[in-house]
Amino acid sequence: MFLSKGARVAGMILGLCLVANASPVVLFNNFGPGDTFDTGTGWTLGGGGVSGNEGDTQGFVFTPGATAQLSMIELAVGRFSGANELTVWLMSDAAGQPGASLESFVFSGAMTSFGSTTIISANSVSHPLLNAGTQYWLIGAPPDLINDWDAWNMNSITALGPRAIRIGAGSWSATSDDTQGAFRITGETAAVPEPSAFLFLGAGLIWFGLLPRRKA
Repeated sequence: MFLSKGARVAGMILGLCLVANASPVVLFNNFGPGDTFDTGTGWTLGGGGVSGNEGDTQGFVFTPGATAQLSMIELAVGRFSGANELTVWLMSDAAGQPGASLESFVFSGAMTSFGSTTIISANSVSHPLLNAGTQYWLIGAPPDLINDWDAWNMNSITALGPRAIRIGAGSWSATSDDTQGAFRITGETAAVPEPSAFLFLGAGLIWFGLLPRRKA
């Protein structure tokens, strides 16, 4: 499809206005002041060789305070033993338990020893839309549930909420009110053009419409 020069320029003007009005927004955050969290207590991820089970996959509920596209996740997770590898999933909610995976994040060599103040983070690639008032899950586990042992630090502001846990390849079970692991979810609100954007767009179309047409 061929677009006239006027249409292309008008589209560029509107696109620039849209980009300019997009803004980051914190959708969920249970870090304390100065991004603090409990450095001494955490929820086990993996650790099957220590606990004698098949290893834990677990995570926590969050509900966005605004509708936005996901841009970043940040969480406080430390390493005890095994490979320095961790996978984190953003999941939908299915009747109070983790549902479909909306995006996954792979961390390699990012964690420091449990007890440190390190926060690991990852930028979203697929930017799923998260809706205000809708429940989602952030879930984590190392690839090797038996030999890798990590822990998700608890928050330090006594933020409580549902926690989901799965042992090995078993079924999910969910609690109703546990201390959450420390994490933050950031998004980017959908851009809304200001009225001036449409004025510039209309002016651009009129200007190009008044240009003399070249005869074939």
